[in-house]
Amino acid sequence: MQSGENKDLRIAVNVSGENGVHYGNEPLTFGVPFAEGTFPAGSRLRAVRADGCEIPLQTSEVATWQKDRCDVKWLMADLQADPSVDGETVYLESVDEGEAALAEHTVTTEESNGILTVDTGVLRLNLRTNYDRWRQWDTDSPFLGCQIKHGDEWRELLHGPGLLLYMKDQHGNLYTSLGICPEPKIVIEEQGPLRVCLLITGHLMSETGLRFCPYKLRIHLYAGKTDLRIFHTFVFDQDPTRVELAGIGLKVFMRPGDDATAAVGGADGPLCADGAFDSLSIVQTDDLNYSTRRDGQSTDTGEKAPGW
Repeated sequence: MQSGENKDLRIAVNVSGENGVHYGNEPLTFGVPFAEGTFPAGSRLRAVRADGCEIPLQTSEVATWQKDRCDVKWLMADLQADPSVDGETVYLESVDEGEAALAEHTVTTEESNGILTVDTGVLRLNLRTNYDRWRQWDTDSPFLGCQIKHGDEWRELLHGPGLLLYMKDQHGNLYTSLGICPEPKIVIEEQGPLRVCLLITGHLMSETGLRFCPYKLRIHLYAGKTDLRIFHTFVFDQDPTRVELAGIGLKVFMRPGDDATAAVGGADGPLCADGAFDSLSIVQTDDLNYSTRRDGQSTDTGEKAPGW
């Protein structure tokens, strides 16, 4: 295939899951590599099932082969598929013109009065982007709220700081993401109709205002989904001859309600909690020991947990 020609392009994508696991319409994000000269920048793709029915698709060009950016090397693709409905294979096909398939819900973003709202159609995440000193807030956290749609109502899930990152040093000093000097920065790193990625960067700080390690927090939101996929990157920039880490973690402050279900990943499978509960945690205390706790009571122990 010569450069600029991609009319016969058809790529099979396997979407099969594990045996015995029930899947819904799952959000999938994956990379697609291209040989040089096979996919010109600006070309369009569509996603179809084996029966030819089109599925909504979101793409972004991640890398090109040359500095002229004419030929795509890597493409990032997003779609939602269910192996039990769509079959085990979805195809990416080149397309010249025509309307793209639209999802039932799309992810939208709006910023007003220093508040960024991301709406998936069934979930709304509100983040503070303005830290003006004269404005009064209940918390220094950028997380102002997260609501999910229940029937015709929106239910608030978070309380207090909502989400908290923390570290402890060898002396027991605690550093958290609640410090706002300097204030955390929030940017929309990726945006499309099926997925939005938010990047929050800041520093952990002590109660006395001592600045500690920087962090990066990426939050992915998906069209029509109540999922928040969170990736926490911490950067240790301290002097290792003087500072040792005794703990690092993430806490989510939620209102689970009486009908909530939650799970954490144990070595032998997920450990679930349902009904009324106040807290659920998993802690890897060292390289050979972890424990899970529900409402302060130990529920499982082992050596190495998957960590989710």
